[in-house]
Amino acid sequence: MDILFNAFLDLRQRLQASGIDPLISVLQIPLHQTEQHPLPAMHIDESSLEGTPQVFDIMFRKSLQLTEEDVWKHGVMLCAENQLSMSLLDKYMVNIG
Repeated sequence: MDILFNAFLDLRQRLQASGIDPLISVLQIPLHQTEQHPLPAMHIDESSLEGTPQVFDIMFRKSLQLTEEDVWKHGVMLCAENQLSMSLLDKYMVNIG
């Protein structure tokens, strides 16, 4: 988290202003067996603004079986690797915000 907050200096303040607690302490993850959740084939245009929320809906609701309340309870979710999806999600959020 320090790396994230150091890269984006105003992120901690922005999260607090939004009512989201920016993780203050780090809790160790207890030893557990890793779970894998392979994504199903999606017949969605993943590279469009219209397809972006559908992709995230399938990932969170169908594959991980998270409710909207679960997602809010989890708080900040770090996403990496797929820069196109993250860029489209940013654009989508600006368009609906």
